[in-house]
Amino acid sequence: MQNKQVTYALCVLGFVHLVPTAGAGIAEASPAHDALAPKPGGLTADQCVRRALQIAPSLQAARGDIAEQKANTLQVMADYVPDLSLQASYRRTSPVDVDFGEKGVDLGASGIDNSLLSAFTFEQPRNNYGVQATLALPLSEYAWQIVPALRAARSNEAAARYRKQAQALRVTLSAQMAYYRWLRAVATVAVSKQAIAGAQARLADARRGFTAGTLAEVDVLRLESLVGSAQLALNRADSERRIAEHNLQLLTGLGGPFVVGEDLFQRGPTTRLPVDRLIARGKKQRPDARALARASDAARNAAKRSFSEYFPHLEAVGSVNYANPNQLFFPPTDQWNVNWSVALNLTWSVSRFMRGIAQVRRFKANERSLRAQLEQLWRAVAQQVRSSWHRWRQAATSLNVNAKKLRAAEAAYEQMQRRYAAGLSTTTDVIDAENARNQAALDEIDARIDLRTTHAQLLNASGYAQLTKGTLGKEGQEK
Repeated sequence: MQNKQVTYALCVLGFVHLVPTAGAGIAEASPAHDALAPKPGGLTADQCVRRALQIAPSLQAARGDIAEQKANTLQVMADYVPDLSLQASYRRTSPVDVDFGEKGVDLGASGIDNSLLSAFTFEQPRNNYGVQATLALPLSEYAWQIVPALRAARSNEAAARYRKQAQALRVTLSAQMAYYRWLRAVATVAVSKQAIAGAQARLADARRGFTAGTLAEVDVLRLESLVGSAQLALNRADSERRIAEHNLQLLTGLGGPFVVGEDLFQRGPTTRLPVDRLIARGKKQRPDARALARASDAARNAAKRSFSEYFPHLEAVGSVNYANPNQLFFPPTDQWNVNWSVALNLTWSVSRFMRGIAQVRRFKANERSLRAQLEQLWRAVAQQVRSSWHRWRQAATSLNVNAKKLRAAEAAYEQMQRRYAAGLSTTTDVIDAENARNQAALDEIDARIDLRTTHAQLLNASGYAQLTKGTLGKEGQEK
């Protein structure tokens, strides 16, 4: 009986010795280890990130925002291109005869005999053709508006690109969290299956012992309750795994079921950068912070552009007219003639002045709001980086502690099995030892996963765009 119980304890309920961050191997195989062992063609966190970035609707919307801002920049440039217009016309009029009469017309010019125009008549051409080219140059806009307007447009375009980068970071983190949530669920299912297998084995032994009269009925009932509880825990764990897998399918667009492709038992990610440097880097380089800064620049330049509405607008206009008949030539004849003209127009409008005041106030208020949002984000960055950094440090410490806890729990369980076989402990003692070992195994696996999730959160909070394989802190990784 003793050998049989020990066999069940070693073969059915044995767990992995997980060594934290040192990269050491696994002490012995177990179902939990088999479930988490990387398999050829398995899914990794990096693969999830790449797929999520390819199909994320939020990134498609961000690309549309960038395209819209590029079009807005092009429109601003078009607004300040010299206005060159061409016009061709044809007009047919009713018959008109011009008659100066017998006395002529007094032209008011010295040296001209007005009587010469007496009885002078000519016919106005009925078909009128014309081609006109006009060039308008907004000189005051070139002096006051074009530079701030283009700066505002380009700042908005840059802000849209940074918003896309910030959204990519959020998608990256979401994919990583979803992957590790699924990995955690896989580990929980493996441990739950291990627990129910051990409970069922002991229940079978207990029933044989009850039949032989060596165990009380209460021990059998306790083990039956343990089997039921283990089955319920397995059902819950499997439901969580299915939910996590479905969520991963939605984020990546991949079809399940998935198999593990990432080696959870390799050396965990590390960082050499102090937390203050990570905070400073996050404030300066995080794309959402840079997006707010560029949007604030855009609002400030838009206010400068609107300020020019306070003053008169100077415009230079030139035109060339090629017409048949040309109205500037007298008398009108049925032939083509050309004339040109240049002018300077200075205009001031009350409505434009009032509109400029409103626009300046609106853009300045928008700039103050964006600056306040940026300050709030800087505070959030400091809080997020510091919190993630401490959680990462805690996960690294927890991994070492839980590894020792697991080894101690396994040794205690094996000892309790031997004491139970010798009649020195009760079923309750064995159940408690097994629960402690199962929980220690889950805690150790959770610590490994927490080490990776907190490191991913630290990268995201400090503005690092990628989860790199080695140590965070190399200058080449900050680009």
